[in-house]
Amino acid sequence: MNAHTANNSNRPHWFVCSKRRHHSDGLQTLLNNGEWKYFDNKVKENTREIYQKYLENDMAVGHRIAIYETGNETPEEFKENHQFEIPKKFITYLKIMAIGNITKLCKVTNPCNGDWKVDVNWTKVCNSKKWYGYTYKGQIWRVYHSSKQGLGKNLIEFAFNGAPQNFPLLYSQLYPDAIVVYR
Repeated sequence: MNAHTANNSNRPHWFVCSKRRHHSDGLQTLLNNGEWKYFDNKVKENTREIYQKYLENDMAVGHRIAIYETGNETPEEFKENHQFEIPKKFITYLKIMAIGNITKLCKVTNPCNGDWKVDVNWTKVCNSKKWYGYTYKGQIWRVYHSSKQGLGKNLIEFAFNGAPQNFPLLYSQLYPDAIVVYR
């Protein structure tokens, strides 16, 4: 047992993208195969090294993992569903599509090209909700409960336990000088 598995709050939670450049693997394929694959030999070398470190050293059987898609909303779109406004041209979001537990770590045929796979016991998220503001558009995102002054814990609870997003916390982090106008 390593330090990450000793305490669930210290254990990383993984957020991975469902779409891969130049590949037709979509969400349904990943769910049907019970896996998530990383392959992209077009990424920068330092990014590939970070991802390989995650896959070789940091991911472990039993870790929680979520598949997400990303997008943006305009202030008008955001205001339709929320009680306050955003002071920017747009706000990014993650849409959690599936959650699961890693069951096996695998090196695939050509790890030098960034070909990796983890087996996952997936559960598709019905009525997936959007998580706003504290987002990442890369293929692999490692999040801890302690990440970003409480936003990491809130994201983990949102994705895996259905907790609501803490918008006052988000606002205090993203827009510290803004005046929040609640409707």
